[in-house]
Amino acid sequence: EQHAANTPEQTALLTSSGEALSYAEVNGKANALAQQIIAQHPKAQAGLLPADTPIALYFSRSSEMLVAILAVLKAGGAYVPVSPDYPEARVEFILTDTNTDLVLTQESHLPSLNPVLGKATALSVNTHALAVE
Repeated sequence: EQHAANTPEQTALLTSSGEALSYAEVNGKANALAQQIIAQHPKAQAGLLPADTPIALYFSRSSEMLVAILAVLKAGGAYVPVSPDYPEARVEFILTDTNTDLVLTQESHLPSLNPVLGKATALSVNTHALAVE
């Protein structure tokens, strides 16, 4: 937050398509996603998540993954990294073992994730669609 406030226009990351995102943009997207997480998480109360609520991240390495990590931390959760390369049984075990209610993912991974969700809900993350605060 402080670095984004001090150097908002400085480049924070480059996307796979070569687009440069500033610290202000990354911070704004993470804040917007954090609000979506809180709004959609079944355990959220009064706009807050219980401390260290596990939220799975089912992403290929990408700018979306970085924004999702920051968003989970801003929402007060604990992120649980789950690779789309893992076998279905391992993904299902991780989601069950961590008692995860919400899984953040990329649209392209929804078909492989849906069969193993169990009680969890998937939220597709599109950082291009996130409004920057």
